[in-house]
Amino acid sequence: MSFPNAAKGIKKIYRAEILKLISYICLFFAAVTGAIAFLSTSDDVTSASSEALSMGGFIGAILFGAAFGILMIIAFILNLVGYINARNDNENFKTALVFLIVSIVFSIISVIVLHNGLSNIIYSMATLSETLATIFVIAGVMQIANQLGRDDVNKKGATVLKLIITAEVISFILTFISTFLRGGTTDIISTALFLASLVVTFIKFVMYLSFLSKSKKMLQEAQ
Repeated sequence: MSFPNAAKGIKKIYRAEILKLISYICLFFAAVTGAIAFLSTSDDVTSASSEALSMGGFIGAILFGAAFGILMIIAFILNLVGYINARNDNENFKTALVFLIVSIVFSIISVIVLHNGLSNIIYSMATLSETLATIFVIAGVMQIANQLGRDDVNKKGATVLKLIITAEVISFILTFISTFLRGGTTDIISTALFLASLVVTFIKFVMYLSFLSKSKKMLQEAQ
């Protein structure tokens, strides 16, 4: 029994998730350099060194932010192709594809909407849709693993699924709190919470990648 479409799809999804992981690392550095720029301009006495530090932080934030955007676009395209390929071998990938498209639609709307509060809510919906897409990908692989008699992959999928849901809840709470902390000292706390949420997201991607790597090997061996 072989699943050539799923094998091809998971391979692309795996590459896409690696790019997303790198993109979130770029976002982390964008936040750090942005915080440096903010802190250097908030000093009571402005010096040449603080101005240079502020400018460097600002440029760094722009460059890392641009890298994040470009990598995310490439990752989305790879994911889209991967989901389309894999859907021919399991119904769960079809559902995952729907949630992936919904997530990108919400992401675009969140950028267009000018109201900050509404934009954050819509972006949260995009994140939720993306998480659901991930859950259905894992569910699809677990079903295939069950058909192939690979209990090791099935059990790993169940474990990763629980960890991803837990990480997503923690990340959502941290992001939600940081959204409503604005102004003065709370800006520093907000940035710290945002960075913490990125660390949780990083851990989530590492767990997901480890599962995809094992799934990719399983599907290749089944060919």
